[in-house]
Amino acid sequence: MRGCGTARRRLPLLLRERLRQAVYVALCAAFALLLIAGALRIFTAEAAPQVSTDKANYAPNETVTITGTGFDADGWYEVPVIRPDGTIDETDGASGTDEAQANASGMFVYSYKLNGISGEYRVEVYAKPWGGPGSGDTLLASTTFWDSPVQHHQYRNGATKGVNQGDEEWTKGNIGSANSSLSEGDSVAYRFEFDDVDAGAVIELVINYEFNKGTQYAFDFLTNVERTEGDAALDLFSSPQSPATGLSEVGCDKTAIAIPDDSSHTFDNALATAEGTQYFTLCGNFVPLSGSCFAANATCVESGPTCVSGSCNGSGDSEKEITLRIKVDTDGSALEDIAVAWGGHLAKGSDWGSGLGSGSISGAPFHQNGQGYFDLNGNNTQDLPAEKGFGDGDRSVSPGAIAEPTPTPTSTATATATAIPPTPTPTATATATATATATATAVPPTPTPTATATATATATATATAIPPTPTPTATATATATATATAIPPTPTPTATATATATATATATATATPIPPTPTATPIPPTTPTATATPGTPTVVGGRAELPALARLASDGAGPPSAGDDSGALALGVAGGIVALAAAGWYVRRRVRQ
Repeated sequence: MRGCGTARRRLPLLLRERLRQAVYVALCAAFALLLIAGALRIFTAEAAPQVSTDKANYAPNETVTITGTGFDADGWYEVPVIRPDGTIDETDGASGTDEAQANASGMFVYSYKLNGISGEYRVEVYAKPWGGPGSGDTLLASTTFWDSPVQHHQYRNGATKGVNQGDEEWTKGNIGSANSSLSEGDSVAYRFEFDDVDAGAVIELVINYEFNKGTQYAFDFLTNVERTEGDAALDLFSSPQSPATGLSEVGCDKTAIAIPDDSSHTFDNALATAEGTQYFTLCGNFVPLSGSCFAANATCVESGPTCVSGSCNGSGDSEKEITLRIKVDTDGSALEDIAVAWGGHLAKGSDWGSGLGSGSISGAPFHQNGQGYFDLNGNNTQDLPAEKGFGDGDRSVSPGAIAEPTPTPTSTATATATAIPPTPTPTATATATATATATATAVPPTPTPTATATATATATATATAIPPTPTPTATATATATATATAIPPTPTPTATATATATATATATATATPIPPTPTATPIPPTTPTATATPGTPTVVGGRAELPALARLASDGAGPPSAGDDSGALALGVAGGIVALAAAGWYVRRRVRQ
């Protein structure tokens, strides 16, 4: 009976054991599946689709290379190119766009031939089939480029600013520490050229510059173009970036147009006081300013500096702009070349606050940009499609390209001065007593036993002589006082007292070398050298702020990126925690049994 009862009791125990094992295996399997699914989701997630062009600006009839990345493998897409007049170039006879198929890596390359319509073009990418403009189909990616007879360059000044040594150039590439020598307070040189502008037209040039990059200040105002390099060292039309126009430094009769004051701060006024009025430099055949800008239909600064993006107060990214109005003259040829040059002042931390200058900017580069339109009838309004826009992309300065100024050694000099007198304590007590007692009482006219007091006085005299002259000559004074004590001609027994006094004097003489230790050795001031972090120059097409093949869609369109999988990831983590807890519970139960 006992054996049967034992068998009956063991049966439920075996069933419970099997059930626990099944639950354990199921939980572990679920945990493993969640981990695998999460890993697959993370590692197979693709970046948002992006589209870019190989340049920001093209000459008429050039071929534009359009590149797409991050699209579905082997997927088909439609790539409409919207022209400056709003039309879409019809190439396939159906939707007015070309089709492109992505390869196994989600990339496609598409070539677009320009046909002489100048202005800003827009590239858009849609999944095939696309319903056309106004269809509401999802825009996957987009970018812009220009077909305009303009060129916008910035100046790399090489290893040494203000010196022509063959490594300086006008360029559309980034300025970095490897190709330029710039510090806070310097000015980056810029030029903007217009080729073959219709006589009588008005150029509306908008110069946009980044004022704040985060909480730091980038370009806080505009200056003369040659301010940092010097007029002799800077050729406005030098190679290797051949000028777009036929203008030359020798044949250009430069005209200066004063740059307006930025009323939001006083640093441009301080620079103008120290260096003179800052101005734009213009070359070419244009109508100079005389009287009112618009009434005379002349050349002038039309507006600005104006804050056009952000708050422009150091609380976040912000931009300012100045608009130049250039009236092309009619007293020459039918087509004229025009050039404008200026400098962008690199903000100083000594003006805006420590760590707030352009040399403290980190992360993405900061920019200047020039664009606008040709106002053919002079009414200060862009009348499309006749009046074409122009632009040539951003020009960028990489973080680390700007050195922060080396602090002046004035503060270190003060520190050295305070460190010199480390032992002033014995000097104060000795000076007052020594001079008075040494000469007056050391001549002892009284043969009284007060001679002992005089001896002590001579000892003090030796102590006093030490602080003013830290040289070893103090010891010579000590021996002199020892002989002086032997002078008393009185043959009285007080001479023994004098002998004791001389002994005290010699004792003090041995003590005297102690103060000479404060021989003031000036501590050399440490001049901290600012090490500039090398930048990473990037030359790109389209919007120029991100590398080609990696630019984000300009309007933020596109499917979610890998960073949007936080919900699935959180679910996987939660499931994993539950599975681990169940497995731990099971193991503990097994151990107890």
